[in-house]
Amino acid sequence: MFVFSYGVAVFWNFTERQEKDILADLTFSEADTGFPLLIRAQTEDDFETEEFHFEYSPETPRPRVFNDMITLRSGDHMIKLAMSHAIAQSTKLCFFEQRMANQMSEAQHVPKRLALTGKLGLKREEVVKILGALFKSRVDVNLSSNVLDVPSFFWDSEPTLHPLYYAVREYLEIKPRIQVLNERCRVFLDLAEILSDSIADNKMSRLTWIIIVLIVLSILVTCSEFRLPYDDLVDETRNSNASLSIAIPLTNASNPKRKKANKTVFS
Repeated sequence: MFVFSYGVAVFWNFTERQEKDILADLTFSEADTGFPLLIRAQTEDDFETEEFHFEYSPETPRPRVFNDMITLRSGDHMIKLAMSHAIAQSTKLCFFEQRMANQMSEAQHVPKRLALTGKLGLKREEVVKILGALFKSRVDVNLSSNVLDVPSFFWDSEPTLHPLYYAVREYLEIKPRIQVLNERCRVFLDLAEILSDSIADNKMSRLTWIIIVLIVLSILVTCSEFRLPYDDLVDETRNSNASLSIAIPLTNASNPKRKKANKTVFS
């Protein structure tokens, strides 16, 4: 059994029951020893499993893998370790691929909706959740990218095992799968950029309407300020006109002698 620091265990010649018991012991080790052996343990539903068959054949010239059958000349644990490195990296890559596939399936309705309607049709909280999930997946891949590189073990300790490790790595197609995974990350970046632009546009549109409303209110306040002096001026004008109309009859009534003289002339 080989346990790697990036969360993968490779079992040789164990039954499924024994494998589950060992994984359970690793998961709950903190309760017994007070020291956790695993961090952020996955649930059984999230396990990624790759199965291979192996056999011992002294006649084979070198270890090999063909049709998921591993053929070994002996039970040398160093040879098993070299092959286990490649198998563990492939399993970890499967985990990332499955997570990426799940994220893409959850976000695939966004491009379709944009193509059909030209709008996202999502609330800001929903867009932020999608962005967070995409960003988390990409961060996990970037943080674990060194896991998919050639281990320093083959350069420092056992360089003679590097060809065997590389052969198993080629059989499992790790390099092209990493390239596909990086392409999916770029698609995630493009989708995240579209979602970010949508949030920015909605925010700018809201700010634009707020500014327009404030401008209209400012114009109304300014008009009301000009209206009040105008109303006061109109009231003063009306009051002055009323005073003049009262004064004219009083002037005519104050001269009775003139009226009397006019009557005398006609008689």
